[in-house]
Amino acid sequence: MGTQVMDKDQLRRFMMGKRDALPAEVRCLKSVGIAERLADMEWYKEQEEILVYSAIRSEVDLTSFCRSAWKDGKVLFFPRVFGEKMEFYRIDSMSQLIRGSFSVMEPRLKEDADPNNEDMPIAGEAWTEGRSEKTPVLVPGVAFSRKGARLGYGKGFYDRYLAVHPSLVPIGVCFDEQLTEQICADEHDYPMYRIMTESESILCVQM
Repeated sequence: MGTQVMDKDQLRRFMMGKRDALPAEVRCLKSVGIAERLADMEWYKEQEEILVYSAIRSEVDLTSFCRSAWKDGKVLFFPRVFGEKMEFYRIDSMSQLIRGSFSVMEPRLKEDADPNNEDMPIAGEAWTEGRSEKTPVLVPGVAFSRKGARLGYGKGFYDRYLAVHPSLVPIGVCFDEQLTEQICADEHDYPMYRIMTESESILCVQM
């Protein structure tokens, strides 16, 4: 069965299988390659703030990118889920993350603090609209088309968040194996501006 005739559920299972089949050491090398390509982009040199994510399952791991970005003086924001909502908080070290929704490492907030451990690192402020112009947000996914369509896990967190934060510039991050010719996008599916893999930087939408 070709990916172009699959519905979303079929395509999600097929593409997750392809991604999961990549050996861990291969995913690690590819993730480092993606981190290097991201850091070489013009927007990276110009932007102070970047919204990132903590990888789960076999997603592109942004750990090396985040560490390099901190060394370069960038301000990074990580997502945290609250029911059907998602917000991003400033993180200055991986020690400010705790395991949260869907086993994702999320920002540790004041309500998570241990009263017996006052030295426990807490996340900083939330990212808000208007902090900076055209802030890049690195977006994970199961599959991406070259036209900018994204297939996630079906929860819609990024689609809803991007819809109410129009100043963000969404950049899909994936392995070459996650690219597909066609994704049957719904009206609420938010398109990517650019897609970055270990070998390509694909401009999808003019802004």
